[in-house]
Amino acid sequence: MKRHSIVFIAVALAWGASCAPFVYAQEDADETASPSPKSELREKEREALKKKAEAEKEALQEKREEEKEQAKKKIEVEKTKREEEREAFKQKAENEREAMKDEREAEREAFKKKLATVKDEKKKQIVERIDDQIDALNARITTHFANILEKVETSLARIESRIAGLKSEGKDVAKAEAAVIVAKDAIAAARVSIEAQAVEGYVITITTEDKLGSAVSVARKSLHEDLKAAQESVRKAHAAVKDLSEVVKDIIRGPEDDDDTSPSPAPSVSPAATQ
Repeated sequence: MKRHSIVFIAVALAWGASCAPFVYAQEDADETASPSPKSELREKEREALKKKAEAEKEALQEKREEEKEQAKKKIEVEKTKREEEREAFKQKAENEREAMKDEREAEREAFKKKLATVKDEKKKQIVERIDDQIDALNARITTHFANILEKVETSLARIESRIAGLKSEGKDVAKAEAAVIVAKDAIAAARVSIEAQAVEGYVITITTEDKLGSAVSVARKSLHEDLKAAQESVRKAHAAVKDLSEVVKDIIRGPEDDDDTSPSPAPSVSPAATQ
């Protein structure tokens, strides 16, 4: 009987030992299949944060795209406006020339009559040639100034585009926007100055033959001073855009793309051209 008991105990122990791995494996499987409530909460929080970050990123991207699109539309509107203003400028100058045509012809007739009284044929030819050259010079230089001003406006448009991009990136562009207004006012003033100068007429006022030289000098001096005034207005417009460029560079905080924001060279009037 004692022997049977010993055998039974040995068999029971062997069976228990063989079943233990299956019991432990089942417990591990149960733990894997059923995570704790705390770990589930952490996973949900991570997923929620991830979705929130993605939503914010997408919303920011959409906002930037929208601002870029608005900036493009604004630039197109400004471009169309500039083209219309240039055409209006040309048309207005032409209309004013036409309106003053009778007055200019009257002055020209008076000049020719006075010139006819000059006995020295060589002096007469010189004065007549200079008289023609003065008006031609005024037309050529005012056209040059108008072309320079157009380049300044193009630079301004390019800088405005840069400002719009910086704004969409969240940069503070308040100073740049204020400088844009200053530049636009300077450009408008320069346009008015050029417009007025373009229709100016210069007729040499002849009194007596011995004063022909002084009469020619007066006309030349008048043209030179008027052109210098028009040049100064264009220079101020150019300087305003250059100042704007520096403001934008400060916002960018770096020297990159300096060429993209530099306006065209300032115009100049050669002293020899009006002497």
